[in-house]
Amino acid sequence: MSKLNYNKQRHLELLKLKYSQEKVLTSTEKSELNEYSSLLDNTLDWETKEQYIDLLEKLISGKINSFKFSIEFKERNDSNGEVFDSLKANSLLLSPNEKSKEFSNFISEIMDFCYSYSEVFESYLPGEKIDSYDLEFRNSMEKIYLKIQNFLNEE
Repeated sequence: MSKLNYNKQRHLELLKLKYSQEKVLTSTEKSELNEYSSLLDNTLDWETKEQYIDLLEKLISGKINSFKFSIEFKERNDSNGEVFDSLKANSLLLSPNEKSKEFSNFISEIMDFCYSYSEVFESYLPGEKIDSYDLEFRNSMEKIYLKIQNFLNEE
């Protein structure tokens, strides 16, 4: 679903049906609502892109370490999740941006690395293995950051 065929009125209608409990949504309506919800979630990532990018820049410049980055990035994402739930529950919708899905894919990729990093850090590996993974993590974040910059410069 792109910005061009996003129907805000229909999205509101489906949200009202879902939360009113007057009627059980059909599978088609559920699917449609899920598409709209995904679009809203992606749009929220897009609207907070500066905060995500700021965290990446702090990591790359050495202002924060990988562990702190991982925690703060997950917190930023969790915060977006809370806002997303609140927006849906109150029938407040953002205007979608065509680039939001691709940007959100970058965020998902970083989140996967953050969860993986947390698992490695909590696994009590020898210091040199953690250092090696830390370097790999930082390099991966830098590559994603460069992809994001290229993507944003295409605007």
